[in-house]
Amino acid sequence: MPNDDQRLGLKVPEQHTSTVPQLRLVNSEGDMLNGKDLLNQMIDELQKVLASSDDSTSTAAGYATDMCMEMVRKVQAQVSKEELAPMSKGHFLLALGYLYGKLTMPDSRDYKELYRHYISNEERQIPLRKVGAERERGRQWIKNCARQVWEQDHAKELRIGEVVKRVLDTVRKEVKRQQNQGNEGPRRYWPSSAPKIRELIREVAPDYAVKPGRPPRK
Repeated sequence: MPNDDQRLGLKVPEQHTSTVPQLRLVNSEGDMLNGKDLLNQMIDELQKVLASSDDSTSTAAGYATDMCMEMVRKVQAQVSKEELAPMSKGHFLLALGYLYGKLTMPDSRDYKELYRHYISNEERQIPLRKVGAERERGRQWIKNCARQVWEQDHAKELRIGEVVKRVLDTVRKEVKRQQNQGNEGPRRYWPSSAPKIRELIREVAPDYAVKPGRPPRK
């Protein structure tokens, strides 16, 4: 078995046998189903396949099932019902791919090759996801820091500009602390300028903090 096959755990059978029933493309009244309905059918059947699969056997078709499930979920999350309305571009492409696949009966070699590309793409996305997660962690940390400052402002005097200065100073100290611990993520990816911090903390600022002028002291 080639090294790539061993790394992916792919055992390639000579012929792929279909394990799911055909999609229902129309309802009981003869009207075309929405693409979302087709995706729901796919999810239901793929879950049955995964539940009944033998975990001790890793085949190309098994990996194809996992990959298909992931693809369906991504489409469900990112595409609206309107974009998959009957004979819309999305629905047309979904039905075309399904019908063409039924005609060609792709074998395990096709699944294996597609899975290789899928894994390669997922591996390329991992660093981007880590960067996105670190940026989001920084945004939430900064918002929480601003909330704490305003929670302690019992006199309700602190305007957003003053809180930006305090938060910016605290962020710089936190970035330095984490850098000393070997974590370069905050230094590289956290918002570190006054305009960016102002934009972030405006989302959590109390009403009095964003009004012009300073309230009169009692």
